[in-house]
Amino acid sequence: MTTKICYIWAAQKSEPGQHGKRYAATSTSTPPEPIQPVKVPHARNLVYQESMYGNWELLGTAKGECYENDYGYFVVLETPENTGRQIDVSDLVRLGWYTTV
Repeated sequence: MTTKICYIWAAQKSEPGQHGKRYAATSTSTPPEPIQPVKVPHARNLVYQESMYGNWELLGTAKGECYENDYGYFVVLETPENTGRQIDVSDLVRLGWYTTV
């Protein structure tokens, strides 16, 4: 049986004074699409400062199959302790259940 690998990514807020990260998982080493800033309604060329994120940076890999849905990014783990367990990528990062690069 071949073990699948998920690549774990993080993007940080890019504006001064803004803090926060978003996480994603892909089945290839290609990063996800950039996070698009949210436009301010009825204001030309303005976006909400808190919606601006930098480029995706590779954090590491996890054994398992990854997917995305309306609720976020998930990994179905393939480890001896957690085979078949579905976990949100942000929880996977918080718990340190991935291998760093």
